[in-house]
Amino acid sequence: MTDAMQRCEGGVDDSSAGSPSSVSDETDPAGVVLEARVVQARVTQGRYPTLSERPVPRHGRLQPKGTRPVVPSAQVGARRSGATDNRSARLAYANLTNCGAIAKRLARANRAQPRECSVTAQRRARSRAVNVGPGAGHLLMAGRDRGVGGRDARQGRTTVTLEDVARAAGVHYSTVSRALDPTAVRRVSVDTRKHIQSVAKKMGYQPDMVATGLKRGRTQTVAAIVADLGNPSIAPVLRGIASRLEPAGFMSLFAETQDDSSRLERILNHLLSRRVDAIILTAGRVGDSRILRRFVGRGIPVVLALQGVPGIRLPSCTNDDLLGGTLAAQHLLGLGHRRLAQLRGRADVQSLSQRAKGFSKAIAAAGATEVIIPSTAPLGTADDGRRLMRVVLESKRAQPTGVFAHHDLMALGALTLAEERGLNCPRDFSIIGYHDLPNLERLVPALTTIRQPLEEAGRAASDMVLHILNSPSRQPRSHRLAPTLVVRQSTGPAPEPVIQTVRK
Repeated sequence: MTDAMQRCEGGVDDSSAGSPSSVSDETDPAGVVLEARVVQARVTQGRYPTLSERPVPRHGRLQPKGTRPVVPSAQVGARRSGATDNRSARLAYANLTNCGAIAKRLARANRAQPRECSVTAQRRARSRAVNVGPGAGHLLMAGRDRGVGGRDARQGRTTVTLEDVARAAGVHYSTVSRALDPTAVRRVSVDTRKHIQSVAKKMGYQPDMVATGLKRGRTQTVAAIVADLGNPSIAPVLRGIASRLEPAGFMSLFAETQDDSSRLERILNHLLSRRVDAIILTAGRVGDSRILRRFVGRGIPVVLALQGVPGIRLPSCTNDDLLGGTLAAQHLLGLGHRRLAQLRGRADVQSLSQRAKGFSKAIAAAGATEVIIPSTAPLGTADDGRRLMRVVLESKRAQPTGVFAHHDLMALGALTLAEERGLNCPRDFSIIGYHDLPNLERLVPALTTIRQPLEEAGRAASDMVLHILNSPSRQPRSHRLAPTLVVRQSTGPAPEPVIQTVRK
């Protein structure tokens, strides 16, 4: 090793440089070819520039003596084609200025290099590559490289991409993207938009909502939470919600809480994991502010519809239920009824408590008598109405002549029970409902009710959601919709009091 180092430090003569075999036969005790001698010989022959021709590098750690060799770009391929692919040659070339250090480092690197046993090498040769499938990047760029009739790798079906539509329509890709995007469609002229939409329809183009959601950071979904999906008064609200969200490119999701706060919390967490863009809540109860406050803090917009939630300020589109209860009382009082009762809903639902409050205040202001019914209706169904009306009729106190039910279904149940007991409506008593459900005018007698703009409330709530999503910095103004009285056949003048005469 010492002799080889001295020979290297002393330089390489031309005769040895021209005989490659003489160089390759000399190795150090570790078996490493002293390829530094070969490199030095090539420098001597002029194949590489001298070290002094390269300036000090502008970055990185300085090499010995402040310089390092450089190979012209024209000679890089030639050098690499003849160089061996081992670590020792690279180290030798990088440290030409100190041949003694080269020999030491070559030997140390060769001893430290791990060697595979034959069994490991054979096992590695037999190993197979594993295809882990497409990732998020594939989803984002899905369809970008496929032509017309390309196969979707995820589902194995033929798809039409935006590029296909752009080529067929003769416009740019970005123009097609805007024309088919409900949020950017206004940026395209009407004629161009109609042309692109017609071409896309003929080609059967369907947008990839997964890719769109990943690109925009949205899922294009809005959830509507209701208390009971079977309640007929909820259908117009959901219809109004969908009528606004669908043209804007959003899908509606519906869930019911069954007036259960724990169920509401589970639903909110589930929707949060699904990354919905916003939530419309129509089923808030007194005490749910704690749940909503924690959920809103995570950045999901929440809009209240039909009824508010005490204890938290959120954008809302609610009905003026206080006014609705007042209208019901004023109508019965105007017909001459002086003893009135109401079939109450749950006290922890703000809309129902507001109806009760408005009805009671109007009766007290008129100096009339309210017959208090201790029971309430937990669900607001026809069975609840029958049960509460039975309590009224079986009471030993004087019977009320005017009844206000907090829901049309409750009014129908009460009316059915009264007729079974031989009472005639509106001759013996009058009853009024709330909501104005479909087909009430077909009943006998047709039900007088307080009409709520349910579908309008759904549309207004959706407009508020779209406003929040499109302009996050500007909060929309809350709305309060006014109910109206619809007079039909179930209300009439108060019955004349029965006057008993005593014969002498």
